[in-house]
Amino acid sequence: MDFIKWLIGGLVGAAIGGIVWVLVGYFLEAEVGYIAWGIGLLAGIGVRVAAGSDEGALCGIAGVMSAVLVVLGSKYIVVSMFVNAALAEGANTEAFAPDSDQMIAAMADDVVTEFEEAEKPLNWPEGMNVDEAYEQEHYPADVWAEASKRWNELPEADRKQKQDEHAELMRQFSQMMHETIKEEAFKASFAPFDLLWFGLAAYTAFQVGKGGHEEEGSSKSGEAEQTEEAEA
Repeated sequence: MDFIKWLIGGLVGAAIGGIVWVLVGYFLEAEVGYIAWGIGLLAGIGVRVAAGSDEGALCGIAGVMSAVLVVLGSKYIVVSMFVNAALAEGANTEAFAPDSDQMIAAMADDVVTEFEEAEKPLNWPEGMNVDEAYEQEHYPADVWAEASKRWNELPEADRKQKQDEHAELMRQFSQMMHETIKEEAFKASFAPFDLLWFGLAAYTAFQVGKGGHEEEGSSKSGEAEQTEEAEA
C-alpha cells in the first residue's frame, strides 16, 4: 500500500509539469525536451512528500513510473488536441447524413451480389467494379435502376430509418479512423533525441524519489572506516 501512496504522490507532482508540457506543446506548437526533465524532478519531489521518512529504491521506482506515465500521457494529449482540431471541421458537418443517391448506391451493392448469384451479366463501365463504384455512373444501368426502384418503393419511415442506421455506421467508422490517426500521429511524434530527455526524466525521478538513505549509509560507512584507520 505504501508503494501506491508513493506512486500517487509522484503522479500528482509530475502532473504539474505535465500541464506545462501540454500548454507549451499545443499553444506554442513546440516540444521542449527539458520540460520532461522537470517532470522527472517534480515526480521525485511528489514521491518524497508522500513517502516522508521512507526511502530506498522502491521510492525511486515509484518516481520513475510517475514520470514516464505523465510524460507519455502529456505527449499523447498534445497529439490528440492537434488531431481533434484538424478533424473538427469535418466532424461538425452533416457528412454522416446520407442522401438518396448514397442510399441507392448502398442498395446497388446488394443488387450486384444478387445478379452475380443469379449469374446475370453485369455491364460495368470501364474500370469500374463493385469495390470502386459509389455513384450512379459507376454502376451498370440495370443495377442502378433496380436499386432506385427498391429505394423509392420503401415507405418514408423505412427510408428514414435506413438513413439513420447508415449515418450511425459512418460515425462509428469515422471515430475508429479518428483513433487510428491519433495512434499513428503519436508514434510518429517520437524522435531518437527523445530518449535523452526520457532518460534524464527517469534518472532524476529515481534519484530524487529514493531519498538519501543509501547516500547517508555510504557516508556513515566511510566515516567508520576512517575512524578504524585512525585507531589503527
